[in-house]
Amino acid sequence: MHTPASADKPVWRLNRPRVAHLALAGILVLSLVLNLSNVGFPLGFHADELTKIHFIKTGTQDFHHPLLMLQLVRVAGSLLQPATDQDLVVVGRVLMGLSGLASVLLMFVLARHRCSRPWALGAALAVAVSPTLVVHAHYLDERTLLTTFLLAAAVGLFRFVERQTPATTIGLGVAMGLAWSSHFGAILLLPLFALAPLMGATQPPRAFWAALSRAGAVAGGTFLAVNWPLVRDLPLFLNGLRNDVEHIATGHDVVIHGHHYWFAFHLVNSLAAGMTWPALVATLGAVTATAWTWTRADFHDRWMLAAALVFYLAVEIAPLKPWPDYSGYAIPVVPFLVYLGARGADRLLAFARPPVVRAFVGAAIVCALILYPLYDSTRLVIGLAHDTRTRAAGWLGSHPGKVLVEKYAGVTDEGRSVGTLDSTDVSQGGVDYVLASSFMYDRFKVGSRLPGQDAAVYRAQARYEALFAHPFIEIAPVYRSLAFSNPTIRIVDLRPPAVRLLHPMPPLRPDR
Repeated sequence: MHTPASADKPVWRLNRPRVAHLALAGILVLSLVLNLSNVGFPLGFHADELTKIHFIKTGTQDFHHPLLMLQLVRVAGSLLQPATDQDLVVVGRVLMGLSGLASVLLMFVLARHRCSRPWALGAALAVAVSPTLVVHAHYLDERTLLTTFLLAAAVGLFRFVERQTPATTIGLGVAMGLAWSSHFGAILLLPLFALAPLMGATQPPRAFWAALSRAGAVAGGTFLAVNWPLVRDLPLFLNGLRNDVEHIATGHDVVIHGHHYWFAFHLVNSLAAGMTWPALVATLGAVTATAWTWTRADFHDRWMLAAALVFYLAVEIAPLKPWPDYSGYAIPVVPFLVYLGARGADRLLAFARPPVVRAFVGAAIVCALILYPLYDSTRLVIGLAHDTRTRAAGWLGSHPGKVLVEKYAGVTDEGRSVGTLDSTDVSQGGVDYVLASSFMYDRFKVGSRLPGQDAAVYRAQARYEALFAHPFIEIAPVYRSLAFSNPTIRIVDLRPPAVRLLHPMPPLRPDR
């Protein structure tokens, strides 16, 4: 394993292997605590989890995603025998938390190829505390597994490039096959691997591609082993794959093309919100420096930069950016950015003079990449146990009346968008209160400002505006919303004016 010359200078105690191993163990423990805290929130908070639990329990699937996650939870469920669907989803969430833990370790292995021990540890710690990675590790979500096996495939590629042996070929193939088995988006690895000779891989292209084809055969076998049910029902597999491709190409209810936000929608709304602005700015500085010095950059840095760009542009260009968790589509980009950020920090500090400047720059980078994201992740994880929907249910429990709860506004996943209903019809139907969720109404607010949407988007926004003309109170997150957690809930009062006058809605206490 090659490391820069500066890696062997005893500048920090973390350069001592024993201390570094203890530090890595501490990082893994921190990751485990963050990923597994408060995983017991209600099953209905994440709509997709209900479908996945049904598939896991019944041994069925629709192949809108590959089957690795379902297969893993089925095995764990058969061993642990959870009594309820809620218990089963917690088993699955714990597995995803462990997958997030594996990503931390893999990042350390990746960064150690080119960074000193302190900054390899820094990269691992930055992944461990990255808010979007931590929060998504709490869900039964394929993209956490995808991120883990993308990192495993990157480790496999770097070892394969250094030395092509049966072991490295098989290792790369298995990692690639497991990535494909996690999410269809992993197909983007193929062009990234195929173009490795153009990014500085030392082997002759023909010899490299021949060896890569053997790894591809192993990957195909691994994919088939995990997704064996497709052999029994190939039409179902092809239909699921076709539906996934069509969904990506046509978008969800609100269609957002890359040019609508100058190809920066995910940059602002997913990466900045999911990594924090300081971490994103630090990593983008490293990305810019690597791109500017492309001809002098080594293969590892070039490939990681290319991977970050490919996985970012794939989700940015596609019109599929569905609420509430559009940010989940960008999480595979985060570890690549973190690697480049740690690599850039290592190189920057190697040239920083005098020592006081080096210390100041190092402290600023640590705050940006690690300390502020750690604070953000901690607040978000704590918030999982105090979701706004639970608080809204408590308010309604003490304020009787007929209630209409839209999707993402209650503790279950029942209901649909209020934007599909007419507020006059609702009030004439005897409804006293309507619970509306920002996970629903925000999408139509954004979509109504964009051209080319389906007419239903503009109608839904008009209906929400009419609904919010009535008195309402808001239950806002104690900290903030992210992914499927803690929407802002509006409790809209549709009672007749005379009733409102006699029994006004009491103000919401700050602690409620």
